[in-house]
Amino acid sequence: MNRSLETVHAPAGPARKTTSWEQIQEGFDRAATRLRLPPGVSQLLRRALREHRVAALVRMDGDPRVSEGIRVQHKDTRRAFKGGVRCHPAADVDDVRARARLMTWKCAVVDLPLFGAKGAIVCDPRTSSAGEQERAGRDRISTRQAAYVSAVERVAHACREKGWV
Repeated sequence: MNRSLETVHAPAGPARKTTSWEQIQEGFDRAATRLRLPPGVSQLLRRALREHRVAALVRMDGDPRVSEGIRVQHKDTRRAFKGGVRCHPAADVDDVRARARLMTWKCAVVDLPLFGAKGAIVCDPRTSSAGEQERAGRDRISTRQAAYVSAVERVAHACREKGWV
C-alpha cells in the first residue's frame, strides 16, 4: 500500500461551545479590522479597565452564606458607568466581561455619556426568599459608586428595586 495516499482521520470529539466572551472578541476583531483601528487602540479597547472578584457574605434567612461576586468596568473615559447586577448560579467572569463590553457599545451607539459595566453574584434567585432578595438588592445598591447608572436584568425587578432605594 502506498503510504503517501493514505488518509488518517482523527476521531471527532465533542464540539467545544464558544463562550459569550469569545464571540464578543471575534466580533470586535472583525470591526477593528474593518475600521482599520491602529493596533494600540485595538488592544486598549479589547481589555476591561477594572475587574473585581470578591467573596461576599450573603445574608440568608437562616445561616449566612458566602457567594462569589464579580464586577467588570469596561472603560471610564466618560466618567460614569451603566450596567446592572446579574444573579445567576452559572455566572462567570467571561460572561460579565462580555455584558460590560456590550453595554459600552449600546451606550456609544445612542451617544450616552456612559461606559459599560456589569456585575454578577453567583447565586440562584429562584431558591431565595423575597427577604433575601431585598437584602441582597439593598446591599448592591448601597455599595455602588456615585457615578453609576443601574440597568436591571428584568423589568419586574426594576419597580421592586426602585422601592428599596
